[in-house]
Amino acid sequence: MNRKHLLWLVGIALLVGLTVAAGWRELSTALRRGNPLVLLALCGVQVITLGIVAYQWQYLLGRAGAAIPFRLAAVVTLAGTFVESATPSSKLGGMAATVYLFERTTDAAYDTLSSVLLAQKYVSLPPLAILVVGTVAVAVTRTDVAVSSGAYAAVGGFVAVVVVLSLLFALFRRWGATGDGGTVTGENEPEPIAADGAGQETDPLTRGISTLRSVLREAGTLLDRRSRYWLYTLAFLLWVVYPLKIYVVAVTLGVDAGVTVAFVGTYLAYLVSLAPISPGGTGTFEGTLALVYVAAGVPFVDGLSIALLGRVVTFWFPLVLSAVTTGLLLTVDDAVPSLQGVAETTGELLGRRSG
Repeated sequence: MNRKHLLWLVGIALLVGLTVAAGWRELSTALRRGNPLVLLALCGVQVITLGIVAYQWQYLLGRAGAAIPFRLAAVVTLAGTFVESATPSSKLGGMAATVYLFERTTDAAYDTLSSVLLAQKYVSLPPLAILVVGTVAVAVTRTDVAVSSGAYAAVGGFVAVVVVLSLLFALFRRWGATGDGGTVTGENEPEPIAADGAGQETDPLTRGISTLRSVLREAGTLLDRRSRYWLYTLAFLLWVVYPLKIYVVAVTLGVDAGVTVAFVGTYLAYLVSLAPISPGGTGTFEGTLALVYVAAGVPFVDGLSIALLGRVVTFWFPLVLSAVTTGLLLTVDDAVPSLQGVAETTGELLGRRSG
């Protein structure tokens, strides 16, 4: 059994354990209070958020000189999501599958795509950090919402990481643009080192430094002030809508503990789910969100039902949508010739196996 399959088993085991703790009969009764029409509407909102993520890729690729149609950006984003979840290869981590798909299906170079990925992640984190800090600050002022020391530690650690990464990005971006105190030119580039019997080539360290400098310089070019604030606005919107969907689910189930609890619970659950314990934080997200609702005076079974239905909208529905998209690519790609390259590359990635 490979690592990817083991992590899925861990996630499923965590969900089963939570279900047993809540009581299957009680949990089933609570879940039946959900309104299918509301969940369907929330899935529609989720489609819009997925479209915004695809638009971010399209926008940044356009600024990088590799303009692509929105349909290609959306399909590649969904296919990359599914490959990352379904493929057992441990070599594909984070957004690596999406980057590889774009590299194989567009004219963009790998360095350019790395710059786009770096820029996308860079504009996503600061808005989340601001929202997390603001949410916790509001929660502290309320007597009916208890914030534990562990939550403070998680938020503080996350914000510290975001600040450090933002500073490093700014510093390295400047370094990538100026080199050793001046503009990077051909004269400033390191001289090639002779390879034994193979002509001239740079050594791995020099090549790595040169690549990093190029990626950071290009990422900095993509993110001028206007683009940066536009993408900050989109990211802020995505991070605000995320807990609002959880809040709507809670109200649908007859649990109105307040918007603040939904925001605190969603953000803390998201931070916990970042730990590489299970794919997509399966089990850890649901458990954390349920415990936050318990801390707000909501019965555990109700808190868990909110978490489970919320994850149907925010995790399982996108996963199924990406699986259907990938399946269509692999079976009817001839009907959309412009996407045939995506189908071929996706099939190649799904065919890989790790030991």
